[in-house]
Amino acid sequence: MGTVLVVEDEATVREVVCAYLHRAGLPTHEAADGLVAVRAFPDVRPDLVVLDLMIPGIDGFEVLRRCDLASVSGSRSPAATSTSRGMPRSWVSTTGQRRIVK
Repeated sequence: MGTVLVVEDEATVREVVCAYLHRAGLPTHEAADGLVAVRAFPDVRPDLVVLDLMIPGIDGFEVLRRCDLASVSGSRSPAATSTSRGMPRSWVSTTGQRRIVK
């Protein structure tokens, strides 16, 4: 089973997400902000990134861009994103993403 990188600035939310993933048998690596996530990405090489888009410092969109560039041999980790704020309808429709508002 692969590792999940959980990027969330709210400690309680991060702990709950990690607890659910651990119960499912998935190892996790935690990052409380975008810069920590970007720095950890090459070493962790996660199979999935659970990412809060509205995190302090560099936001989740920039984390996605930087981690995409850091991917080894063109292999990309899928990302499940979340945010406490709604996303503009145009962003949702143009990217084909679905929203889950926490």
